[in-house]
Amino acid sequence: MGDDENTLVEAAALEPFPREQSPWREQLKSYGGVSTSMQMQVRLLQVDLNNSASKMKSKSTSEEWHSATAEYFSVCMDEEGKSSKLLKQLPILPLRTGDWVSADSGPVYFPTADGVPIPSDVDMRILDPGAVANAKRKQFFIQLGVTEPAASSVRGFLSDAYCSPTRRISLEESRAHLHFLYLTHNLGQPGNALRNIQIHSQDRGIQDPRQVDFYLPGGDHPYGPESLLAPTDKAPGLRVVFLHEAYLEKAPKQPVSTHPSWKTWLCDNVGVRKSLRLVTRHGDALSDSWGYVAKYQPKKLLGMLEYLWTYEGPRVITSNKLKDAIQQTRASEPCDVPNYPGRLCDTFLPLPHLQNQRLRFMEKSEPFPFLTFANEEKVSEVDFYFRWLFLSINFNVRTNDDILFLLTLLACISRVDPKVGLVSRFRRVLDLYAAIHKKYIGLVRSSDQQVAKEVIK
Repeated sequence: MGDDENTLVEAAALEPFPREQSPWREQLKSYGGVSTSMQMQVRLLQVDLNNSASKMKSKSTSEEWHSATAEYFSVCMDEEGKSSKLLKQLPILPLRTGDWVSADSGPVYFPTADGVPIPSDVDMRILDPGAVANAKRKQFFIQLGVTEPAASSVRGFLSDAYCSPTRRISLEESRAHLHFLYLTHNLGQPGNALRNIQIHSQDRGIQDPRQVDFYLPGGDHPYGPESLLAPTDKAPGLRVVFLHEAYLEKAPKQPVSTHPSWKTWLCDNVGVRKSLRLVTRHGDALSDSWGYVAKYQPKKLLGMLEYLWTYEGPRVITSNKLKDAIQQTRASEPCDVPNYPGRLCDTFLPLPHLQNQRLRFMEKSEPFPFLTFANEEKVSEVDFYFRWLFLSINFNVRTNDDILFLLTLLACISRVDPKVGLVSRFRRVLDLYAAIHKKYIGLVRSSDQQVAKEVIK
């Protein structure tokens, strides 16, 4: 008899286990039909696990057999006796790496944390998900001491993985990391867990979103990066970094209605951007995007400014340098007045009362520095005013029928071809001088008159 056979015969002399149905019944018969004691079953399991043709470890073994085995040995664990201690010493826990380990060899974890699948590259001893899917086996694993790891521990591992100078996180690993971090967003500390995260772009590999601006791909917003910065027949395009589209495929669903959406979470927590920058990352200058649009798509500049104002207006209004840079933007194209020498701060909102005044002194076809806005024809006067009032408040775009407005009318008339409508223009200029004089006389305070006098000069 071999050593294993001797062990089995010795185990058979122990008190019989009262249960008749045993997954090892056939093996026992091969050793002379010895009784089915509890410790005998554990010894048989030990022999099987040490066998190169182990039934327990075989991928072809049925789930029914595994269920029966797990249910049988769960009773052993309930007894808390010698058999229970021996079971904890056996390599009976299948890891997702393919290894088998014992409960006594160190912590072993289920493949989820707070119910969320743990990424495959997390360096913990994680059970094979297929084995855990069997409810009887899972219960047995719990009795052996297997637990779920804390979500915060997994999040910490994911953050630390990006600190390795030799490891490169693949796109698939990165997606799995972000899915886990997203689904456990409220269970850990997002700021700490995401402090080292890097992400993949469409064409530049993996980079840090705190150092490089990543944009959501596939956007069709008229003032988004793909609409404003793409190359055209007349513009070279401005290259920006887009998040790899794989991140948006099979995106995780919101676990609860109060959880942020996947795209919102990527923007608010990872640092992916929905909108272009109006101001540089350091906040000391206007962005390259602003400069590019001002040069190559100037008619869209005001729309871009209004769209981005919601996000970055507070940064601009606290900096005189930034405000002045926007005020000094060339106004020729935003006003649709060719060769107009003025800047944004020399322009006017096309409010009805100003347009009516202008028609008193100028022909409709004659250019005047009213700002032009796309798709504003159907907007009410009140809505238009409050939508674009920020231009007046922050950049001195004018809204009043004052001396400065009348003087601008006079300057525009003076630039009209002198050979066109000479008599009509002469009459209008006289009327305009009279209106300017009336405005001047109407100023109550002497200080205002002094200012007006300097302007008129």
